[in-house]
Amino acid sequence: MTTSTDTLNILGIDLGGTATKVGLFRADASAGATGGLELVERVDFTTAAHDFERTEAEILALLSRHGCTPEDIGYLGIAVAAIITPEGSQRFATNIDFDLAEYRGFLEKLLPNARIAAINDANAAALGEAFCHDDYPELLLVTLGTGIGAGFVHDGRVLVGLHGTAGEIGHLCVNPAEPDLCNCGRHGCLEQYSSALGLARMMVAAGRPRPEGAKEVFDAAAAGDPAAKEAVSTFSHMLAFGLAQITCVLDPDLIVLGGGLSASADVFLDDVTRLYREFAFRPCRDVPIGVASLGNSAGIFGAARFALQASDQELS
Repeated sequence: MTTSTDTLNILGIDLGGTATKVGLFRADASAGATGGLELVERVDFTTAAHDFERTEAEILALLSRHGCTPEDIGYLGIAVAAIITPEGSQRFATNIDFDLAEYRGFLEKLLPNARIAAINDANAAALGEAFCHDDYPELLLVTLGTGIGAGFVHDGRVLVGLHGTAGEIGHLCVNPAEPDLCNCGRHGCLEQYSSALGLARMMVAAGRPRPEGAKEVFDAAAAGDPAAKEAVSTFSHMLAFGLAQITCVLDPDLIVLGGGLSASADVFLDDVTRLYREFAFRPCRDVPIGVASLGNSAGIFGAARFALQASDQELS
């Protein structure tokens, strides 16, 4: 791998509720912050945010395979399933046991020359995906995974908000009558229905064994299982309703569904689109809804991109 002064070596880490993804990127220093970011290799491993030994081993092996040393990494972006303030500190996490300060300190020692920036995982995914959709400057990406998040990109920059909570649509209340508590401590959040956790909760409530993953529920629904069909129907209904609420606030020109559950979009996308058209504010009804082009690699792309933006390194 080339490590000349004309090449930037960048790591993007997406630390999720069930898996960690690490991407090694390179960029031509003259290519511009809006382009030239090339994924060299991605590695995935089971999330253990406090297992620094495993994380270090995975990163060092990745770098070694491409002739890179830890000192060669100039930028590191960390995408995490938590609310991250504009200053880069952690405020709140509902689905992951994580200490950003500790994690960042570990990485600062491992990668001594890296400029490090942290971003919410959904915001990172939105930022990564935005560069695949140049014709849509107002992009809303919704990540469907262990939980639900969203990121809104306006003209190449992600909206964070004063407290870092912009895009937390997983905690938009879609059913105030819901008796069960969400992990955030409230009732009736979108995440209680339209996430992997939500699907599992609904299957258990229907008297079925807890599924090993969301794909099991989607596959069972496609095969005609009544409980799974009901769970996916509720999933789609609540997701469409939630999207209708958020689009009349943000007015995006494209909605993109990402995260691990988007791999099963063939089971629910048509219903979500149809229901969204019914629920949406009239001027927003025709907003297209699609599936992320980068799949679940969007987070590492966005994390790497954000590290460049946050350091004020404009590559042009």
